[in-house]
Amino acid sequence: MAYEIELKFRIPAARVAAVRRAVNTLSARQIRLAARYVDTPGQDLAAARSALRL
Repeated sequence: MAYEIELKFRIPAARVAAVRRAVNTLSARQIRLAARYVDTPGQDLAAARSALRL
């Protein structure tokens, strides 16, 4: 089974250009992802601050 770790960062506006330059120097490839989020009829996952993404 594959696991995914998603990191999200808040970047100060003054540093956005520097971060873009740094990221653009890396070798990477772009891929398109599609996701569907599901929950129980009673929204139990949302109530537990959790999500199931397929």
